Amino acid sequence: MNVPDKHEFNAAYIAKTLKQRQTRGTPPTVLFLGSRTSSLFRRPFLVDLLKEFIYSDIAKMIPVERFHECYCILEEFKRNKQDSDIHSIIGAALEEKHIDVADLCVAELMKEQIFDYIITTNIGNELERAFIQSNMKKTRDFEIILPETRKMTKGRGFKMFKASGDVIAERYSIGEYTIDIEERHLDQRAALKTALEQAHQEAMLIVGFDNTWDGHLLDTIFPHIKGPLWFVNEEQTPEDSPLFNYLYTYGAARLEGMAGEYDPFFTNLCYDILGFIPSVQGNPRKESGKQNTPHNLQDEMTYLTKTINKLLESQKAMKKDIKVDIKNLSDKVDTLLTHFPPNSTSSPSEGTGK
Repeated sequence: MNVPDKHEFNAAYIAKTLKQRQTRGTPPTVLFLGSRTSSLFRRPFLVDLLKEFIYSDIAKMIPVERFHECYCILEEFKRNKQDSDIHSIIGAALEEKHIDVADLCVAELMKEQIFDYIITTNIGNELERAFIQSNMKKTRDFEIILPETRKMTKGRGFKMFKASGDVIAERYSIGEYTIDIEERHLDQRAALKTALEQAHQEAMLIVGFDNTWDGHLLDTIFPHIKGPLWFVNEEQTPEDSPLFNYLYTYGAARLEGMAGEYDPFFTNLCYDILGFIPSVQGNPRKESGKQNTPHNLQDEMTYLTKTINKLLESQKAMKKDIKVDIKNLSDKVDTLLTHFPPNSTSSPSEGTGK
């Protein structure tokens, strides 16, 4: 298996290879999206809900460390049979109906059949909402396969296998244990295991794999028998971890560090393949239909600013011009500032004498 030089392996390299595979009629690549691509990791709500149980100094932790602390706390809840508490916390953490640019990039790449199907450990619904915003219809253009699904429908667009279940269906797992049921997740999920094992024979792009949240799937994902294996993540894989041994054994090309973060990676990949970056519409908005509050808009501007900074850092790391990507996000920030200047933090009732 040919492994690209690590200095040349980046989003542009993967984009070029994926386009070549599509042009030659080579079977499309399987896309595996790990827990670090979910809102539970990328947005602060889960940590905020569990911070009173975290006894270490949160401020000194990097995001990955905080994410692992959250896992340990939820595992403790599970051992204490506090499944109702887990439901409440996970539900609240995923309450915001937010779609990120990276989610829309995945949707656009799926529309262009760059990937064959998706396997994800994300229990939220960000991607489903991104598919719909990209004018795809459920059952016609894509199908969601949950672990308990016994029969798959043929000829209905692409499929997304939610390996850890779905929070709305209240059938999901934290790590290897299914909530509400005392069982190891894959032991009772033959259909899911079969779907995962199909990926052994295909090219695979793994993005956002977390060894703590997703590690129980390693023995199912591997061995990787056929096709290139690409691994993209925001931190270096520890050499003493089982994951590192698997990646080394099966000749994975690794893109790790700032350029491997979910948002800048898929923004770059989408632009390199499709020539554009999709824009987010109506973000964020609660299901109640209420207008965006100043707090929500400020959060949105903060998030977009951080994404711009990540893209700038990614540009330096990969020595690649991504001015179009940055301008797209900068325009969104300018639009938000037009409707809500940063200094306008008072509520509508303040200053009215009421």
